[in-house]
Parts: sequence; C-alpha cells; structure tokens
Amino acid sequence: MAHKAITSYADIKDFMARARSPEKGRQHTTFSRWFPDGDGYVLHVHGYPFMRITPDNVLEFLITPEMGRKLSNTVSGWLHNVVPFSWHRVGVGRYRVDSLAALQKRMTGRWPTHKEINQAPELFAGIKFDMATGKCLNARPDLKHTVIPEARRTWLSALRNWKRMLKAAARVGAFDSLIAEEKRNPTPWNEKPAWPNDKELDILYNAIKTGDINVGLMRMLVASKVDRWSTPTSMDVFAHAELIVKQHSLQLRKRFGVFEGGDKA
Repeated sequence: MAHKAITSYADIKDFMARARSPEKGRQHTTFSRWFPDGDGYVLHVHGYPFMRITPDNVLEFLITPEMGRKLSNTVSGWLHNVVPFSWHRVGVGRYRVDSLAALQKRMTGRWPTHKEINQAPELFAGIKFDMATGKCLNARPDLKHTVIPEARRTWLSALRNWKRMLKAAARVGAFDSLIAEEKRNPTPWNEKPAWPNDKELDILYNAIKTGDINVGLMRMLVASKVDRWSTPTSMDVFAHAELIVKQHSLQLRKRFGVFEGGDKA
C-alpha cells in the first residue's frame, strides 16, 4: 500500500509511530521501506540505504551515483511520491536531485526544461537538503567544471591507444578461439564479469593505463558478451568492449584523476 509523501521529520516520525514493529521498518511503497536510525530514519530501496531524514529536518541522500544506476528506473518515476524531491538523469552515472519546490520555482512551463533541470545540484552520497526550504546545504561543483586538462589528455591518449590495439587484435580474429571455448564451456552466470563492480573496473582501468590486452582480460570480455542464443565475432567483442568503456567512462575517468578531488590511482 502506498502512503502520502513525507515532507518533514515530523511526518516520518508520525509515520513510523504507527509501525507494528518499528525495528522491522515500515513499508512506504512496494519497493521501499523506512527504518529507525538513531534519532532519524533511513529509507531503503530494494534493500539499499537510499536516504536519511534527521531531527533537524535535513534530508540526506545516501546513494552513490554508481548505485543510482541500478535504481534509476525505479527512482525517477517514483521519488516524488515518497518525498517532495525530483531525480533526473543527465549523463551516464550522473544525476541531479532537487526539491520539487525549488524546481517548480524555476519552471516556466508544465514540464521542466533541460536548462531548468541542469540548475539542480549533482547527486553524490551525502548531499543534504533543508526539507523546510528545499535548499541544498552542501552542493558541490559539477564534475564538468572540475576537469584537470592534463589528466584528461592522459586519459584520452591511453584510451585511444588501448582501443587501437584491441581493434587490431579483433581484426585478425584474436577472440575467435576464446569465443569457441566459451560456447563449449559457458561461464556460469554468477561468475561472469560484472563491469560496474570495483574489481572489474580496476582491471579495465589498469589495462587501459598500461595498454594491456592480456588473455585474462580478453576472456572476461568474451564471457560477458557470449550467450547461449548467438555466437559473436571478434569484432562484436570489440564493439562490446567499446560499450563497456562508454557505460563506465565516469568511473574510469575518476580513476585516471581527471576530476579535481576525485579518485586517483
């Protein structure tokens, strides 16, 4: 059963006061549940800690942009039903969040424009809002404004070199025997590479940084591409590798230290 949106700490406190077993939480929607957290309350979405509301009437997003990718389809069309906030995807692994009051104040039409959405702060784990005013309390500069030019050039050069080597290998059929092997002995689904994970991203980052296309990495690319219904070519695997890099470009660039204050290797 869905409930009305939580607009303040008083709302969530009253909502949880009517929970049968507060320690077990209380369901808000079919995929979200509130739990006590000290003096505050945390909302879990599909089991992941998503946001916290504290007695000072502050709402804090706990979700990282990386985890946001897994939940975005759910959250984008649902968040406003739980709390009066908006969620918009503005790039791969990039989201903007804002109070509905602040967003609607900027809007000149029935639906927000791209320009109006882009005035909202970018999501990061720990971003906070005053629920009374809708004001963001700790917005950070957009990543695009924190690019370190030299690090970006290093990233682009390394990526071009790595892709050129990988494409040359694919053109001569370097993946063919690995594809045939994968078709004969398929990798169990729970052992296939999960590229959003840090372990796989670190492997990919190091390969790009050092210009490495070792057999282990090639096997990972093949295992994540081959399925039971089709047999890809070596060039299909190369295209798959390009897609993986595109989908996880933000995290790879962070590892290359492209952004100020970002993760560096």
